Amino acid sequence: MPSDLEKQSTEAYDEHELLVKYSERVGGILYMEVRVGKHGLDTEARLIDAVRIPSGGPRQKRFQKSEDQEEFGNLISGAEVEVVEVKRELGRGVIGQAVVAKHLLEMEYDTLMAVPVVVCGEGDALLEKVCRGMGIKVWTPTKGFIVPQRQEYEIVDQIIDGLSYKEDIRYTEPDENEFRKAQFKRGWQAAQGQSYGSEALAKLTWNNLGYRIGKLLGTASADLIDRMYDLCVEQQKSKVGR
Repeated sequence: MPSDLEKQSTEAYDEHELLVKYSERVGGILYMEVRVGKHGLDTEARLIDAVRIPSGGPRQKRFQKSEDQEEFGNLISGAEVEVVEVKRELGRGVIGQAVVAKHLLEMEYDTLMAVPVVVCGEGDALLEKVCRGMGIKVWTPTKGFIVPQRQEYEIVDQIIDGLSYKEDIRYTEPDENEFRKAQFKRGWQAAQGQSYGSEALAKLTWNNLGYRIGKLLGTASADLIDRMYDLCVEQQKSKVGR
């Protein structure tokens, strides 16, 4: 359950503000209110809250089909993009919208793949499991990606399961003061010029987990380090049931 502080902070955001927060955090080019579907007697245009193109940007733009369709089509042709649906709370309705949006975009444009993403102010433990099984990503402004794509999650799971240590002593409490993330980042930075000895690696901590993954992946952007941390938190939650 979210804390009172988290509820107060997320209740302050309307859906547009949630979308802007997501765009500012993950970057890329964000087209908002993208219309798909052919106009005709039997069908009407459908609205996707946003389509995010990871490369390029950062910029946000309200989609105007008459002005933007050619550029938009060229940018997403052969690319992996995100279809983003936004709601204050994670619910069955927005999950369905994300799935439909994925297929509508792929039907109309020559994109490599459209990854469904739900941006919300508050998650739901049971529906998060449903999203994980369906390959739907879920993001909140307070926790980042609380449900990553299955492939990304499985990669991190394999990395951590393959590590050598005697005991996992990582903190499991919610990271309200970002101590865990700070330690993870510090360890990643240390990996670029230092070497931890066997004693420092005997027990798994957030610091030496960042160090171990930093050794594997090398110098990385702040966004990638944040993403890997979010994935590691999700992996830990699945193991300890928190």
